[in-house]
Amino acid sequence: MDPVIILALIRRRKKRVHRYWVHPLNLLRGVWGEHLKIIEMYNKFPLKFRQYTRMTPAQFDTVLSIVKEDLQKQDTNYRTSIPPDFRLFVTLSDRRCLASISTSYSMGHTTVWRIVRETTQILWNRLSPIFVKAPTNEDYNLIEKGFRERWNFPNCIGAVDGKHIDIEAPYKSGSQYYNYKGRFSIGLMATCDADYRFTTVDVGAYGRQSDAGIFSISALGTRLESGNLGIPGPKLLPESTKQLPFTFVGDEAFPLKCYMMRPYPGRGLTEVRRIFNYRLSRARRIIENLFGVMSKRFRIFRRPIVAQPQHVESIPASHSTIFCVLKISRRRVQILTALLDL
Repeated sequence: MDPVIILALIRRRKKRVHRYWVHPLNLLRGVWGEHLKIIEMYNKFPLKFRQYTRMTPAQFDTVLSIVKEDLQKQDTNYRTSIPPDFRLFVTLSDRRCLASISTSYSMGHTTVWRIVRETTQILWNRLSPIFVKAPTNEDYNLIEKGFRERWNFPNCIGAVDGKHIDIEAPYKSGSQYYNYKGRFSIGLMATCDADYRFTTVDVGAYGRQSDAGIFSISALGTRLESGNLGIPGPKLLPESTKQLPFTFVGDEAFPLKCYMMRPYPGRGLTEVRRIFNYRLSRARRIIENLFGVMSKRFRIFRRPIVAQPQHVESIPASHSTIFCVLKISRRRVQILTALLDL
């Protein structure tokens, strides 16, 4: 073998020598760091705290109380562990670059990325069984009542739509994540009720896929097609003798099914069809508004996320569950958590 190649292999096999066990700047985490300002805002300036974390101190305590036990790490003889509230602060940061987060919080870059990955997964595992669980027969009836009374669209059990979560171009991914908008993304498919709360969330589809394609391969779409989602039977329309099944509502990208309603296509529609399209649009826009409100609340979705697709999936999933927590009262959160623990 060529001596040059042998020398190159030997150099590659050399173990990387770290310059520091802990960087001297990170040893001063207790003296300076952004988390000290956040604690001060939490104690004295709740409005500033809400502007930074996008939630009130009471809402932050609610989320922290549910995941605190899983976020707690054990101290060692070499260093103390990072506390749970600090880990949640880092995860909720809306900065695009992890390097800026590590500098602001006096932490290592790898440590920050590990915290974000672990915390988002814990948030999803702990919050989704409470707030994004599979609806029951009673839940479907309550959702239908909300759409009938608030948006004048009976027999509707949810609005469905997709959203592109922009990401940095993955390494050697080809055109899998390249969407029609000319950006790289992963797909977020979700449904919601009449009160702007997520009912189902599916994350991780390729950005090149259409909303209908993502919906057809999602867990919701496959269960709807097989008829084992537990949806109640047909129900009488208000002031009518006709029975129609419960359905979701979507835009023109979705197919017309017995469980999916879409607007009439084309122009020159009759007055009855125009009225139907208007009412369907009024019910369907709830999910679009919800995506917009969530992006406004958590500004990390307003710019590309610098991470590999498999690591990005837990971020929109966890933030959607946090958004559900913010939509309900603290008392109800405590009741739901207690019931789950039973």
